[in-house]
Amino acid sequence: MKHLVDLNTWNRKNSFDFFLNFQNPNISVTTEVDCTHAMSIAKEKGDSFFIYYIYAMLSAMNEIEEFRYRIKSSEEVYFYDSIDITTPILLNDDGDCCIVRIPLISEFKEFYASAHKIIELAKTETESNFNKSNDDVIESDPFGTIFLSATPDLYFTSLIGAQENKYGNSYPLLNVGKAIIREGKLVMPVAVTISHAFADGLHISRFFSKVEAVLNNF
Repeated sequence: MKHLVDLNTWNRKNSFDFFLNFQNPNISVTTEVDCTHAMSIAKEKGDSFFIYYIYAMLSAMNEIEEFRYRIKSSEEVYFYDSIDITTPILLNDDGDCCIVRIPLISEFKEFYASAHKIIELAKTETESNFNKSNDDVIESDPFGTIFLSATPDLYFTSLIGAQENKYGNSYPLLNVGKAIIREGKLVMPVAVTISHAFADGLHISRFFSKVEAVLNNF
C-alpha cells in the first residue's frame, strides 16, 4: 500500500526542496560487500547465490524508511509500506533479458521458492520482455519496487545509475558486480543510486550494513 506524503509536514521537506531542481538530484555510492558466508552456504546447498543477495538487498531496503519514498512529480511524493524487487534475467548470449518482479516475503525459504519459480519461468521466454512483468506480481503501479541489475562477469569500482527524469529516479537502482577475493574474503561491488531528496549518506551506510548482516546470517 502507498500513501501520499504531506510535503508541508514531511521531515525531509527541506532536502526535497533543495535537491529537486538540481540537474542531477541523485546520489550514487559504490562499495564492496562481504559475501563470503552467503556464497559458501549457497554452494553447499546447491542454491542460487543471486537469490540470496537479492533477498538481502530487498530486506535491507524494506527496513529503511528512506528507501521507500517515490516521486511522481514535483508536487507528489508517495511512501510505500513495502516494496518489491525488479531485475532482468539473461536469456541468451546476445543480451536479451526478461524483466521479472519478485515480491517481498520475509521468510527466506518462502522467498527463495517464489523467486526461483519466477526466474525459471522467465528463462523459458525467447525474447526481451521490457514492457511487462511476470503475471503473478504485475500491478498497475510500477514504482513500488527497486531495480537491480547484475553483471557477474564484471568487477567495477564506481558506477553512476541512469537518471529517469529531471526529478531524479522514481525508485532506487542497484548494480551488483563480479565477486573477487580480497584479503582472504569474497567481496562483491554493489552500487546504489537514489534521489538525494529521499536519502543521505547515513541511510546508504545503513543499507550496506544491513545487507552484510543478512548475508552473514544465512
